Amino acid sequence: MYLYKKNYSRNELRKKIGDIYQIGGIKKYEYIDGVSKGVRAVDIKNGNGFNATVLLDRGMDISHLDYKGIPLGWNSSTFETSPVFYESKGLEWLRTFFGGIL
Repeated sequence: MYLYKKNYSRNELRKKIGDIYQIGGIKKYEYIDGVSKGVRAVDIKNGNGFNATVLLDRGMDISHLDYKGIPLGWNSSTFETSPVFYESKGLEWLRTFFGGIL
């Protein structure tokens, strides 16, 4: 893996870090309260600066993407709302639209 301007083997990395997720990996979880309750999500870190959050229960929406800590998306004030709050009439769906990566 190319990291901090140097190539490392898996064994070299394991000697330098305690948990591989410090550099990259996938973490699955579920929101447990508020308007996001019940939404399953996955945080993805690729080790080269890209980090993303994918919402499994929102059609694989990418709710967050950053590169080296710099956000690449837009988020509204509604947060990642559960699909149970979806409203299909007219423009009412905007009440649960949180933005993300479009």
